[in-house]
Amino acid sequence: MSATYETPGMRFMYPENWSVVEEDATGQPQTATVAHESGAFWSLALYDAGAVPVDLAAEALAALRSEYPDLEAEVSTQGPAGADLDVVGYDVQFYVQQLVAAGRVRAFRHAGKTALVLCQAEDRQFDQLAPVFDAMTVSYARFAEG
Repeated sequence: MSATYETPGMRFMYPENWSVVEEDATGQPQTATVAHESGAFWSLALYDAGAVPVDLAAEALAALRSEYPDLEAEVSTQGPAGADLDVVGYDVQFYVQQLVAAGRVRAFRHAGKTALVLCQAEDRQFDQLAPVFDAMTVSYARFAEG
């Protein structure tokens, strides 16, 4: 089953067995993060349409690199299946303690906003959770279209 997160300007569906951590529903950017008990998470930050997706993705990558110097990144324009989004970003891998973490950094303009999506999970779980991450991104895009 799924639940719906909704604040003015941001709405998406997420698995009901995940928890929502609302970071800033009224600021710039407006942000929300959904986390699984395993430590996996999906985070959405909404900026004004003037924000440049490639710049947001690069800034997010730089922040990750400052925290994880051994981070490996590959440029990616792969968006979620089921949504027609012009996506820029990175696929990343890095070590957290003794584990390998995998993640995605994606940015795109949609429905008058620029969105930055970050998702991360333990490497061995990432492929299993990728469809869940994609479904949350697609649900945001569909709700944003009205």
